Amino acid sequence: MPAINCNFIDNAVWSQAEAGSFVPNENIDVWRIPVTENLPLLPYFMTKISGDELDKAVSYHQENDVNRFIITRCMLRFLLGKYLDQAPGAIQLETGRHKKPTMQNGALGNWHYNISHSGDWILIAIARSGVGIDVEKMEDHFDYTGMLKRCFSLPEVRHLQSGFQARDSFYLLWTRKEALLKATGIGLVEHLECIPCMDGAHMVDPGMIGSEEDWTVSSFVLDRRYVCSIACHPHFKGLRLWDANVGVLD
Repeated sequence: MPAINCNFIDNAVWSQAEAGSFVPNENIDVWRIPVTENLPLLPYFMTKISGDELDKAVSYHQENDVNRFIITRCMLRFLLGKYLDQAPGAIQLETGRHKKPTMQNGALGNWHYNISHSGDWILIAIARSGVGIDVEKMEDHFDYTGMLKRCFSLPEVRHLQSGFQARDSFYLLWTRKEALLKATGIGLVEHLECIPCMDGAHMVDPGMIGSEEDWTVSSFVLDRRYVCSIACHPHFKGLRLWDANVGVLD
């Protein structure tokens, strides 16, 4: 049975990207992109994405969704272009099994990526093996109590009901479940209560996560209002956190 090891990273440090940031290695790279700061660049970003992507962008009803989609696709193209040594316009993106994002014809080779967004942040994880990421803005007025018995095991529910910062804990555990299922490519499933998410090591039925492999799920605070979790294979050496800078990427 596969083992799931969940942990929390204290004092996550984000670094500015430079030329050496894109060298192949045995680390997981996570890039954070603030939506608001990139809004002035929207006209430029629109020239860097495909016509199909522009059509999809304008199909959204909310302006925030339109803007976030354009920024996400453009920055993803820039990032993959750097790792693959290709022009951003040459990157052919598509949606694979269970809506997992990928590139056409397996062009990524042994590179994998995953995307998550919430509020003002977009996160893109890039690795040399399967990876899943989830970020959530911790909303003060969101009533999560109705989800507890449907989505969490009895020990998890007890933990959430007895904790001092129960709301923060809910978001932390939720991001772990979602990141893991995004990494395995199965997506959110019916029996979320069977997906382990507490600190420590857990054995899990491979049918529940769609994988026979072991996984590590690491969590950290993005800022005081956001929590993030990333799932990857245990053999990776470390986690590198980068601020995406258009000046370096373009």
